[in-house]
Amino acid sequence: MQQKSGAARVAAVAAEGSRLPFRRDCADAVILARLLYLVADWQGMLREAMEVLGRGGVLFHEWGNGDASEAWVQVREKARSLFQEAGDRKSVV
Repeated sequence: MQQKSGAARVAAVAAEGSRLPFRRDCADAVILARLLYLVADWQGMLREAMEVLGRGGVLFHEWGNGDASEAWVQVREKARSLFQEAGDRKSVV
């Protein structure tokens, strides 16, 4: 466990993004920050993130900046369009 802000305890967990070691529907929020462009199976990571979110949970993703010719920007925009097409209320883009 790592100490974080006062009495709140946060466990550090190392895991593959498409195979998170958490039960389904357990998280209030999932944060992905400048990560999707680094992951070959970014679709699997997004699916897994949505699986661990509980009812009313929120997915936060930092899109960042970048030029449209950069691969990670293209991944970002594809993910954004998938969220919009799905109309998923859990997603914040």
